[in-house]
Amino acid sequence: MGIVGDANNVQVTYNYVTGSTTGIDSYIGGIFGASESDIIENSFVQGNVQNADSYAGGLVAYSAGISISNSFSSGTITAADHAAGIIAYSEYGLSISNSSAVGAISATTAVDPDAGGLTSDVDPLPYTESSVYWDTETTDQSTSENNQGTGYTTFELQTPTSNTGIFAS
Repeated sequence: MGIVGDANNVQVTYNYVTGSTTGIDSYIGGIFGASESDIIENSFVQGNVQNADSYAGGLVAYSAGISISNSFSSGTITAADHAAGIIAYSEYGLSISNSSAVGAISATTAVDPDAGGLTSDVDPLPYTESSVYWDTETTDQSTSENNQGTGYTTFELQTPTSNTGIFAS
């Protein structure tokens, strides 16, 4: 769920969420649970996102076409399967720029859990990205689906002289 349970052609700008979002059904996200052809800009989620079922995303749980820019999540993200810092599952177009995730991320299912620093599932490819990062230590995620974004240690993110984009000095 999130701020909006199911969104279609919605633009969210300068939005922030500090409270936690909890659900027991598919698609729980900090801003959108399910999204189609939406835009998120200049927004952040500091609250935790927890789903007893599958698909929890720091900003969005599921999307069929979305553009995300200048946004981040820092809360703990937990789902039975498909948990990710920005978007749990995206299909039919994902464009993401200048965004990051730093909160703990975990998928709790015992068999083949999917979790990722930024995304846990992107299909079909291609997607576009620019200056998208996650903290490999605080998220406890060494990868993101389809190599989406770049994972850095906390130290690397705190000393950004070698990085570009949102972490440029």
